[in-house]
Amino acid sequence: MKKGALLIPQRAVRDVQGLHEVGVVGGGDTVELRKVEVAERVGPLWIISQGLKPDDRIIIEGLDKVRAGEKVKPLPADPEPAAPMGRSTPAAAPPAPAPPAAESTAPPARSQRK
Repeated sequence: MKKGALLIPQRAVRDVQGLHEVGVVGGGDTVELRKVEVAERVGPLWIISQGLKPDDRIIIEGLDKVRAGEKVKPLPADPEPAAPMGRSTPAAAPPAPAPPAAESTAPPARSQRK
């Protein structure tokens, strides 16, 4: 796994006809649906290779209830637990150590309609 990789919970990623989307809470607490490229999984987390920046606020819960341009009331989310070593990577890849959550994940946010 790449040092400093951007990890987000799998439940924050929506698969739409083979493309992956993430809800990002932008300025004014407005939802933007952004296409992302995912790499390998690490336990309950995806490594995001393109489409997000470390300071993006993402929607973890309620992504299926919001639309692009909608205003939301973001709430902090609980951090995802790191996976045990060697249990979450594909069989062909060597086991990767679980990264520290504070250093390697985008700040999560739950959405709640205003």
